[in-house]
Amino acid sequence: MTAKVCVDCGVTLSGWNSNFIGGRCIHCYRVPFAHAKAFFAHKPVTEQGLRDWKFSKSIFTLLAYAVFLFACLVVGCLVGFGKGGSYLGIIYAFGATLLGILIFRLLMNISTVHPLDTNRWYNFAFPYSIILFFSFAIGYLGWMPILAGRLIAAGSILSHHVLIAPNVTVPAFYLVLLVGISAAIIGAVLGLWNASRQETRNLAHLLAQYKRWQQGK
Repeated sequence: MTAKVCVDCGVTLSGWNSNFIGGRCIHCYRVPFAHAKAFFAHKPVTEQGLRDWKFSKSIFTLLAYAVFLFACLVVGCLVGFGKGGSYLGIIYAFGATLLGILIFRLLMNISTVHPLDTNRWYNFAFPYSIILFFSFAIGYLGWMPILAGRLIAAGSILSHHVLIAPNVTVPAFYLVLLVGISAAIIGAVLGLWNASRQETRNLAHLLAQYKRWQQGK
């Protein structure tokens, strides 16, 4: 039986590198040849120039995503709570997180964005987004009242307090935010590590696309 190959770069597909959609490998799904070709045409580059695009040049983009997604999560939670209390708060937070990921995905598809930045974003965003949302959700479900016989929608999001010491209470949402910030820091560190460890594969794939572009294929 003939092995399946990626329709873009020709690499043999397996359970580890296949996207399972469209006959492309994971790398070509993240940065299709059409995207790379548009970038090469828009910003004349050399092979050495591609090799010199250091990881540090992508740090701002990755951290901007981290802050942007955190803001989407919190704003979604606040809007949802305002519309229907604690229950809608977590639902809106989930929807806002997905929307934030989609928006950044579209931004990373712009032809002027360096393909290595796009690959690095994927490698960073996967662990960061999962750690951030689920840590926030666990804290929210643990401290914010979701259901108590009926939907709790009265008061502001800061009206629910948690006892942290004798005679000392703080709004439950502050604790949720603390969990979210802690998760964002941990997720960012793991995301940066995950992105940096895949540099060799990302660069090799980009150079293969560049050679294909030079050959006019």
